[in-house]
Amino acid sequence: MKTRGHKTRDSQRSKVYKWEKYLLDITSLEPLSEYDSIALVEKLWSTYRLDCPPSVYFPDHGKVARGGRTKISLPPWARNELIVAHETTHSLTDKPEIAWHGPEFVGLISEMLVKCLGWSPNLICDTTKMFNLEMV
Repeated sequence: MKTRGHKTRDSQRSKVYKWEKYLLDITSLEPLSEYDSIALVEKLWSTYRLDCPPSVYFPDHGKVARGGRTKISLPPWARNELIVAHETTHSLTDKPEIAWHGPEFVGLISEMLVKCLGWSPNLICDTTKMFNLEMV
């Protein structure tokens, strides 16, 4: 993989966003409260790490949700389990050698959705193939 600056090149970003939009379109995810969003971040984080999870912030508006090692920002539209898992995955994979939406990211979010959140393994497997996503 090529690198730009300090982060590995993000070659499948648009495919990941299309995959997640498809998942949002075919599922009926309930909105999460701020409390439930924090609880989900803590649950997912503690499944993979033993140190302190990132702080979670709730801006009143905004087009972009963000996740990094120390902070997750969830505007109102992003408060559902898929987007919370997405941003938590960013927090867990926030390393220069890992592309933001690369194979490690897709592998981890897929595992989270199935093992931690009870999504169908067939749904995740079939849709990652449908969108030609690489994962490890």
